[in-house]
Amino acid sequence: MMSEQVPFASPSSPETVGTKSNVSTTRKRISAILLLISVTVLFLELRSKLGPYWTGIAFAKMTEEGAFTGQTFEEVRSHLWLFPSVSIEHDTSDETLYCYSWYSPLRHLRRSPQIELFLAASKETPPHAIVYYNDRETPEEHARKLAIAYGISDRLTGSGTSGSQPQEESSVDSNQ
Repeated sequence: MMSEQVPFASPSSPETVGTKSNVSTTRKRISAILLLISVTVLFLELRSKLGPYWTGIAFAKMTEEGAFTGQTFEEVRSHLWLFPSVSIEHDTSDETLYCYSWYSPLRHLRRSPQIELFLAASKETPPHAIVYYNDRETPEEHARKLAIAYGISDRLTGSGTSGSQPQEESSVDSNQ
């Protein structure tokens, strides 16, 4: 008795159970490598979006308009999410400005800037966090946060608004 062979058997049919797959080992390895690369890129992209977002939320809960009130630098630094890279942006005798960023491999393809978060810390012992801001803030917003941190916000806003209006009016009068 000869057994019949089924020319187009499905993978779950009894004739193919226990037989070798038709997919080559090389193709399986290449697929596994591509899957690993895709998952890694996905993880890095999620990290680059969620890290600054969650860090910003944590810092917003700890601050008053971006200015810290008495927290140590280590205490604030413990609220950074998803392992950002750090560099020192500016260092003076009074304070150090740290730049935190989360790498994104696809940001270059989208032509969007890397998200950076800046954190200023005093040089006291122990160091205290002063202010944080992101790279999209204007210098005026950053100056306002520093003024709040140093307790001079009412002096800054009082002199800033009244001093700029007469200059604008005089420039309009000179053009007429």
